[in-house]
Amino acid sequence: MEKRSLASDGQVTERSPKKLKRDTEDGHEIDEIVVLPSTPLPQEEDEGTSDVVDDTSDDRTYGLKETDAGITEYISTHSGFKGILKKRYSDFMVNERSKDGIIVRVTDVKEPKNIMQTESEIGDVDEFISEEDQNKLQELLEDEDKDGSVSIIVEDLDKDARTKIHQSVRQFFQGLESQTVEKNGQKVIEVVKATNKGRNRKDRSRWPKNCPNHCCFVLYKENIETMNAINLLARLLRIPHHVFSFAGTKDKRGITVQEVTAYRVPATKLYGLNKKLKNIKLSNFRYVKDALRLGDLSGNHFTIVIRNVEGNDSDIESAMTSLQNTGFINYYGMQRFGTTAIANFRIGRAILCSEWQEAIDLILKPRKGESEDMLAAREHWWQTRDPKTSLDLMKNAKAYSIEYMLLKGLNKNGNEDNIVKALSGIPKQTRLMYVHSYQSYIWNCMTSRRITEFGLKPVIGDLMQCKDANKKDDIIEVTEENINKCSIYDIVLPMPGFASIYPKNKVGEWYAEMLSKDGLDINNMSHSVKDYSLSGSYRKIVVQPEECTWNMYLYDEETVPLTLSDLDLLEGKSPAVSLPDGKLKALKVAFTLPTSCYATMAIREIMKQDTSKSHQCSLMKKNHQTEM
Repeated sequence: MEKRSLASDGQVTERSPKKLKRDTEDGHEIDEIVVLPSTPLPQEEDEGTSDVVDDTSDDRTYGLKETDAGITEYISTHSGFKGILKKRYSDFMVNERSKDGIIVRVTDVKEPKNIMQTESEIGDVDEFISEEDQNKLQELLEDEDKDGSVSIIVEDLDKDARTKIHQSVRQFFQGLESQTVEKNGQKVIEVVKATNKGRNRKDRSRWPKNCPNHCCFVLYKENIETMNAINLLARLLRIPHHVFSFAGTKDKRGITVQEVTAYRVPATKLYGLNKKLKNIKLSNFRYVKDALRLGDLSGNHFTIVIRNVEGNDSDIESAMTSLQNTGFINYYGMQRFGTTAIANFRIGRAILCSEWQEAIDLILKPRKGESEDMLAAREHWWQTRDPKTSLDLMKNAKAYSIEYMLLKGLNKNGNEDNIVKALSGIPKQTRLMYVHSYQSYIWNCMTSRRITEFGLKPVIGDLMQCKDANKKDDIIEVTEENINKCSIYDIVLPMPGFASIYPKNKVGEWYAEMLSKDGLDINNMSHSVKDYSLSGSYRKIVVQPEECTWNMYLYDEETVPLTLSDLDLLEGKSPAVSLPDGKLKALKVAFTLPTSCYATMAIREIMKQDTSKSHQCSLMKKNHQTEM
């Protein structure tokens, strides 16, 4: 297995797109776009080919590989083995562990008690508000612009009909308020976002006085991203997505279970969604005083099946024993960086360097492997830089897709003075995902080099987390006086930020060098846009899993379930049984990791195999060809 140390001493420049005459969003006519990222980039197609990034080639089916993200080293000595990770999404299960250390599970799927007082319901919203106006109201709910409005023409409607529309807005579009006004000589109902004062007054009048403000429930989902699931719930309930809060996002490709809170949403309304949802189940309803916040968990419990294992049992036993006793390098996993050849950290670097046009171009750059509508919209944007006509081509694209929201922001704010506001059309959490991805990329690269050059022992100048329970968040320097009191499990490396402390040894110098090559000053990481002014944090470089167990299975059918979900257990399904003469071998592992740790990086350590989507898809393709 070839190793390499990433010192960020290479500089890669992307070729410019095809030269053309066009108007940019900032109103200036230019001849071409020049993209000049200085971080090492994932390899794209050769010079002279199409401007579309090809993510479907044999060696790069889905873009990035581990080495592109700074993931290069191992700490164990066993030889590893081959296998396929996430061959079926049900082979990857995640159950959140609460701050109290309790594993979150689906245990109660019964209908909850209705706490709301009987109120006058007006029936179906379609009777009073047209589908076109409903879509406009939903967009208004999701738009981050607080000054937006929707006008519903009611010139020919009597007072009773207008009252029904006002009631429909209150009942079906919580977070909006309406009033009848004269506008351009016409009588209209103008709908705007509710002010905090108005919203609180309505909430107090409708919500039971003795009931806590937040409905906490368990979100069970299969093969869908957390934010997409939340957005779907919000759209079905016609409420803003920020009504929902959760402790952390979970993998898309897998079965995941986590807690979510919803501000003043009755449990009965949430339970009623189960009839409309596919691959999502809401359960275990209760009311709590406080909303969940990001980080309000103590870890996650994973149950993972690796199929088509090639290796003898003794090697696998050795690998699992090493994971249990030694642990793994705490890399940020590939989910952090995206799955296409245009890595999230490239966009993050552009944002941190205030290169707004480059960030927008990277997000919207054409790439293969997408729907026809999305590809057409991207290519049209790349050629014309016209957000309105590009939007028109996204007829079937999801309204909450990043590309749709960015093009919408560009269409509304696309001039030089408002280009930052145009980028803000993307939700804050997603924009921060890009800059966090860049921080994670730097951390991965520094960790690889730190382990390559210094190994698994503390060295003078390292940083470690204070062992004093009362000062557990304090970071102290490793010195001659305390070096014998710490181990590699205490050593942390910083995420770049304006408040970060850096190691007082060569590692600190490496940080400064790499950031400088990317156009950033290690001593001035504050940003003119507050959202992107990150303070930084610290992360342990080696982690040991808890409650680590494993079992081997022999099986014949490729699609046979080898582990049970929470819903399977409730339905009384029987667990998988290993077949004495099974032709195929699988390894089932289970363990609990602290917050922000990636199970795929633990699996990588035992298998000594690339965990990227690109590599895993190539393995599945070869496996399929072998079967044929």
